[in-house]
Amino acid sequence: MKIETYKRVQAAVAAGIGILVAVGVMQNNLYLVVAAVLAGVGVMYFSTRKVTEVIADEMAYRMAEKAAYRAFQIFTVSAAALAIVSMATDWLGWIPGAGVMGQTLAYSALALLAIYAMFYSYYGRKGFK
Repeated sequence: MKIETYKRVQAAVAAGIGILVAVGVMQNNLYLVVAAVLAGVGVMYFSTRKVTEVIADEMAYRMAEKAAYRAFQIFTVSAAALAIVSMATDWLGWIPGAGVMGQTLAYSALALLAIYAMFYSYYGRKGFK
């Protein structure tokens, strides 16, 4: 498969997932949403394997790594700071559910840090430092 065909498949899958998720949300059907996303992931996985040309080069991978790491750093620090502020002070007391928002942010930052630590140790054992 050529890159142009792959990009068309990508666009069609994204549109299909968007339509099916919208229909599933309108009908309150979680199974349709999950099925649409899983089917889209499957189609993209198999279509990526059939591409004969180079999809991305080393520079694109390095840029993606740096961007992902920077986003990780910014999100974890921001989420932790906002969680502490919203749970420890009454600064956001005028917003209904600010305490719950703080707890959600705290647990999200904790989960992200745990996942990062797990993969960091996994790749460290594999020799990908």
